Amino acid sequence: MAKKQKMLRWFVIGLIAALIAVPNATIIRASTGTTDPYVYNLIRMAIMAVSFTPFLFAGLRQYQRQNLKYALIVGLSIAVCFAAFVEAIHESQASYVGIVALLTPIVLVVYSARFAKEKISHRAVAGITIAALGALLAVGLPLAIRQQGNFTFYPAATLWAIVNCLTAPLITVYSKKANDNGMHLTTFYALAFWLALAFGVVGLIMFNIPFEVEAISSGSWLGIAYSAVVANSISFIMMTKSYEHIGSAAIGGITYIETIAAIVLPLLILREKLSPELVLGGGLILFGVFLVEHHKSGYIRFSHSLHNRH
Repeated sequence: MAKKQKMLRWFVIGLIAALIAVPNATIIRASTGTTDPYVYNLIRMAIMAVSFTPFLFAGLRQYQRQNLKYALIVGLSIAVCFAAFVEAIHESQASYVGIVALLTPIVLVVYSARFAKEKISHRAVAGITIAALGALLAVGLPLAIRQQGNFTFYPAATLWAIVNCLTAPLITVYSKKANDNGMHLTTFYALAFWLALAFGVVGLIMFNIPFEVEAISSGSWLGIAYSAVVANSISFIMMTKSYEHIGSAAIGGITYIETIAAIVLPLLILREKLSPELVLGGGLILFGVFLVEHHKSGYIRFSHSLHNRH
């Protein structure tokens, strides 16, 4: 009973991590109107790196060769997926990128089985599949109806969005591996954020991108700060810790709840009517998450080395 309550607590933490990041895509879209997406992204990574600097020197003994390798992978993944996500939204619209992003939790499950040797039950796979169908129904069908057959395809945005889907799960998987290897997440992310910033600066120089910040409005600066500190830094740590305890399939279900929340939020604020597709899709997502969280074997198991460390 105590174990189930503990797992439920980590599930709630993962859910909170997803919900605080819900406005991120909309804010990025609004903030990059007058700002070069790459410059926007570089500033965001700089804020993340600077804010975590105190933790960089707090765990010097944890800088083992394997953890440095993981930090390089995560740093590069952050630089690539952040740039890809911002470019995808800039080249299309947030809802379009959201549809492609439905692949991300599935990629996370595959990476977890491949790189973290996670054992995924058939029922968990069924749950994440049902959740994916629910998200597609909730997001894709209303957009298709709204387009009335005139669906706009964004080739560049699609490519960037796929790159984001393939790199973002690497951050979660290898952060967990470093954490299991004895490196605290705050120290690990401090190093990874600085590496990501370094990769970003190299890209800025290689592609000769002008670094101009004069056109950034005060509202855009607030958007950058939210995206850097809340939607990425805080959410990253909470989601990684949750992932370690409840597994990739459950985190995938949480991600689909985030997809629905990103749609429901403006509906609640603007007091618009919920569509039948949204209600049905949301129900499928919740049912899929239920299957993942309550399969016969209990929960997806990991080796929780952190349990004895905190």
